[in-house]
Amino acid sequence: MSTNTQLGLSGTVLVWFNMVFGALAAIISLWALLATATDSESPSSLYAAGILIGLAFSAMGYLRWSKRAGKPIKKESKA
Repeated sequence: MSTNTQLGLSGTVLVWFNMVFGALAAIISLWALLATATDSESPSSLYAAGILIGLAFSAMGYLRWSKRAGKPIKKESKA
């Protein structure tokens, strides 16, 4: 089913952390970007990079989650 890493955490837990905390980082970066939109000295490109990196980690976690080994197999319906 799930493999253990050198840290002792199962692979599915690490994938779940990628999804959740990647999305959280993207949300916080978006909030910071919108909150400081009128400030000319705010690091807008840094916030945009945070959004992209957060979304990338969340997408990587989702893709690994959808291809995990212990996932139940969907049966085709005969309609």
